[in-house]
Amino acid sequence: MNCVCRRWAFNMKSAFENEQLEAFYRKAVQCISPDQHERMVKYRFRDDALACLVGRLFLRQATKRFTAVDWHTIELDRTAKGKPYLVSPDDAPFGMNISHQGDYVAFASSCSSKVGVDCMRLDKERNNKTADDYIRSIARSLSSDELRILRSQPTDQMKMTFFYRFWCLKEAICKATGEGIPNDLSKIDFRVDMSDGYRPGRSLFP
Repeated sequence: MNCVCRRWAFNMKSAFENEQLEAFYRKAVQCISPDQHERMVKYRFRDDALACLVGRLFLRQATKRFTAVDWHTIELDRTAKGKPYLVSPDDAPFGMNISHQGDYVAFASSCSSKVGVDCMRLDKERNNKTADDYIRSIARSLSSDELRILRSQPTDQMKMTFFYRFWCLKEAICKATGEGIPNDLSKIDFRVDMSDGYRPGRSLFP
């Protein structure tokens, strides 16, 4: 099999501004299984329902592209910890993961079954806390080096940007292993390129 490493993203804001959204939605809901549709319509907000739908489509489209099986024979399920996996075909030599928050749905696939992805809004509410207050409240989840990097940033915005970057990396590791969030997240220690605020970090996870 050729390399199946993919990184896809769907912009929710752009979708809601597109006049073709309703037509897309009507067609898209016919492309997922009845149980997935039932789970999707339980969401209270349309953003969450659309994100759920797009996530399912990402998983199905990737499977069809990588395996060439018929779309309607693809069966997906989730582990007890929420990680998506293929029921059919059951011998697919790759892994997939999805995440959504704010304006984006993100997808990642890999030749390894251990793949995780996470995304977060940079403008998420912090309940009127300053960046330093927020960092203190979650300090036990960060390594000493990660804390040093956060605290060394000159502005609240930069501190929170680096925090979300570290947090997404930690969440992605947890989602890749499929074991959920460990008791001590500080043991998942990342090094990042300080010159590039968006390049993936390097994990020192044992």
